[in-house]
Order: sequence, then structure tokens, then C-alpha cells
Amino acid sequence: ESIRLSNGKEISGGRHLFQQFEDTINSDLELLNLPQDIEQQIEDEIMSSTGAKPALFTPNIAFENLASRKVKIYSQPVKKANKKCCETITEIMTLLGNDIFKRFPNLRREAHKICLSLIMSKTEAVERFLEDYLNCEICYINTNHQLFKK
Repeated sequence: ESIRLSNGKEISGGRHLFQQFEDTINSDLELLNLPQDIEQQIEDEIMSSTGAKPALFTPNIAFENLASRKVKIYSQPVKKANKKCCETITEIMTLLGNDIFKRFPNLRREAHKICLSLIMSKTEAVERFLEDYLNCEICYINTNHQLFKK
């Protein structure tokens, strides 16, 4: 089934799925309360972890507290977009199954059950992958960034 966009173009298939993913994640990211005073937060974290005497290196605890919080705020929008994509694929599968298997209701039911279990298992795998990816990003962020060197 194709969808007509506001500019008059029609999209279908994978492009429709991508459009839904993009709309979901963009709207959720816009709702996030991202702080604008990151420099001040960095200074506060470093001061609170080292005390009045500045340390030679950026303390790990300051970095972990600040960076972990910043990266983890993206977890929920990404999970929501993944679920939305799963729902869309399931909806497409149901529409196709109803049309193709009209004369074979038992076959339709079994095919639907098998496809649904496959989609759910892949959705869970994607969710684990995204969680691992965000955790890798937390571990990889460079503490030698100019804002951490102040």
C-alpha cells in the first residue's frame, strides 16, 4: 500500500518503513530536553569529583557520569522507533496474508504465526544490538575532547 506525502509524492515498501522510522525518531528526539550549557556541566562534574584542587587528568567518575547520561537519553527514542518498525512490518504482513491466503485460512494462520515469531525474535535482536551499540558509544567517547581539558 502506498502512502501519499504532503508534497504529493507517493511512497511504498521500504521507503514507507523508513519514513515511519524517521518520523518516529525525529519527533522523539525533538521532545528530548537536551541541555544547552554543556560546558558548565562538564566543569561542575570535574569540580565535584576532584574537589577544590584540579586534577591533572579528567577523572573517570566525572566522565562516566556526564557521558553516560548524555548517551543513554537516546535509548528510549531508538527503542520506540524499533517497535514502530516492527508494528509496521507486522501490519504489512497481515495485509498481504489476508489477500494472498484468502482460500486457505489454516495456511494463513500458520504462516502468520511463523512470520510473527520471526519478526519478534529479530526485533528483540535489533533491540539488544542497539543497546550494545549505545553502551559501546559510552565506552568509546574520547575524554581528550577540548571541553574536558579545561
